[in-house]
Amino acid sequence: MSKNISRVLVFFGILTVPSILFAQLKNFAATVISLLNGAVFLILAMAVFFFVVGAIRFIATAGDDKSRSDGKQMMIWGTLSIFVMIAVWGIVNIIRTTFFA
Repeated sequence: MSKNISRVLVFFGILTVPSILFAQLKNFAATVISLLNGAVFLILAMAVFFFVVGAIRFIATAGDDKSRSDGKQMMIWGTLSIFVMIAVWGIVNIIRTTFFA
């Protein structure tokens, strides 16, 4: 009798666990997506700041070739970072709207 009850409970658990896990997974994924969205905006703001600092360094040190080159590199990396972060933000939003809308 005890084996039959345990078998029924295991069968019931097998049937219900996937729906419970999917609900938990959906909540967890929504939390991760919202954290990623916030992190993307933070890193994007840092990339814009990096670009602006590079532009100021490029303009302010017009006479010194080494500092001007450093400013140019900062602007290049800042621009690259901005484009990468915009692409990541787009990918995160595509994932969010495709799977969790």
